[in-house]
Amino acid sequence: MRASFAFRRFWDDDRGAEMVEWALVTLILLIATSSVIIGLREMIVDALKSIFAALQEDPADAWTTGSVAPPPTPNP
Repeated sequence: MRASFAFRRFWDDDRGAEMVEWALVTLILLIATSSVIIGLREMIVDALKSIFAALQEDPADAWTTGSVAPPPTPNP
């Protein structure tokens, strides 16, 4: 009797259920995000390579020659 009462009390106890639900949601989102990133890995690497290559290039001539931007056109 005592064991069945303890089991019943344990079974009816719902403390911590919300934390378990959020842990499962987090796990599902982590798995989904990881699979998308793994699937798009080559595209991500290529995009990052092009960004880093553009950052390492010399700036445009207008920046290095000291020329200034043209004056703004007046509004009528």
